[in-house]
Amino acid sequence: MTIWIMNIRFFLILLLVIGIPTMGLAKDASAPKKLGEFKGWQAYEASIGGHSTCYMMLRPNKQEYTKQDYKKAVAEKAKSKDKKKKTEPVAAKRSDVYMMITFRPSESMSPVISYRSGYIFKQASEVLLSTGDKPFNLFTDRDQAWARSGAMDGAITNAVRKAKQVVIQGISNDGGKSTDHFSPDGAENAYKAVIKACGIT
Repeated sequence: MTIWIMNIRFFLILLLVIGIPTMGLAKDASAPKKLGEFKGWQAYEASIGGHSTCYMMLRPNKQEYTKQDYKKAVAEKAKSKDKKKKTEPVAAKRSDVYMMITFRPSESMSPVISYRSGYIFKQASEVLLSTGDKPFNLFTDRDQAWARSGAMDGAITNAVRKAKQVVIQGISNDGGKSTDHFSPDGAENAYKAVIKACGIT
């Protein structure tokens, strides 16, 4: 699956989920039907291009995103006698953050994992997704991260369904570092809801 196809799909789903009009970009996309809430997970079904798309999404219960405040660092060094003194990173703002598991049976019966960081990733950087003792490296494209293969998508999905905690770490294009903590309780029930809606056995 090419990056541009993934981006278009992700973009259309995002617009549908947050309720922004698609202004003709998704004339063949229906409004999503909410399948339910399963603790922190939200599950949906929608039609895109005449084909069913089912997905479950989860926002972090704890977010950490810091980056160096260069203006503050310069000002503090100018005032300080210790020119080697380092300033501590400060909390930074970003847009909506979540992880998503998507099924599109018309293309594949396998799930697709994606993560939205809320900032633009450092070019060619990787995201580290950990579920207990199972680490996975995802490739990045702008503010999104994806598994490199269908096999990895499946492995991550299975790990998330069983995990007590999911931690995702990334690096922004301006040197920021993020660590997002997700509580995946309810993943199994959300998973069952989406595969039933999309007729996946």
